[in-house]
Amino acid sequence: MPYAKPLDTGIDLLVRCSEDQFWTVVHCKSYEEKIYIQKELD
Repeated sequence: MPYAKPLDTGIDLLVRCSEDQFWTVVHCKSYEEKIYIQKELD
C-alpha cells in the first residue's frame, strides 16, 4: 500500500485508493479510526 505524504502535523497515514477516488485511511499513528479524505484531482 502506498503512503500519503506526511502532513504538517507529522502524522503518517497508510492509505489505499479506491475506485470512488477517495483515500481510505486504514491506519494512523496518532489514532485508530477510519476516515475518508477526498483525493485532490487537477
